[in-house]
Order: sequence, then structure tokens, then C-alpha cells
Amino acid sequence: MPIPPDLPEALVKDNLAFMEIAWLMPLVGFAELVGGILILFPLTRALGALVIFPVMVGILLRHIFVAPEGLIIAAII
Repeated sequence: MPIPPDLPEALVKDNLAFMEIAWLMPLVGFAELVGGILILFPLTRALGALVIFPVMVGILLRHIFVAPEGLIIAAII
């Protein structure tokens, strides 16, 4: 995926570090998918929230420390 030219340097370094760990992004995607499917059903809704919670905390921390310009959107989500 091409890197947009207007990204801050810290965010580019962070993205490259994430891409060096080949299994990390598929794991995050799998957790989001499983958590979203679990949230669809009332019986497993709490488990789905527990699965998605670490992903959302990671997104929030990344916006706090690396890319604060997107913090408002991350906090709303």
C-alpha cells in the first residue's frame, strides 16, 4: 500500500514498525472480525466487547501518542 505524502514522520515510522511484524495486522483484523460477529448476537455481546476492547485501546493510545490530530474521532468511536 502506498504511503500518503502528507503523513507525519512519527506516524510513518509507526506504520513501518507495525508492518515489520508480519502476523500483527492479520491478528488485529481477526480480532475485529470475531469481536464484531460476537457483538451481533445478544448472548455473546459481552464477549465481543471484551475481544474488541484491546484493539480500541490500542487505537486510542496510538492517536494520543503518535497522531494526536485524529484523537477527536478516535475518542468518539
